[in-house]
Amino acid sequence: MHAAKGLEFRATATICCDREILPAARSLMEAADETALAEAFAVERHLLYVATTRARERLLVSGKSPISDFLQDLVEI
Repeated sequence: MHAAKGLEFRATATICCDREILPAARSLMEAADETALAEAFAVERHLLYVATTRARERLLVSGKSPISDFLQDLVEI
């Protein structure tokens, strides 16, 4: 996801969008306080946004249940 910023593709796949993977536990565990934890969540959410907005025509998002809370709003649409 880090390398996708600024790029664009006809089709992309964003995989492993399940709760065990996204957000990255390592990022959250490194947070020293509530402010740092909120920032870590924001960074992880932004990375997902970047990854899913690189597709011009087609996007595949996959993961296993339970899905990441970041995707929950999309499922309800």
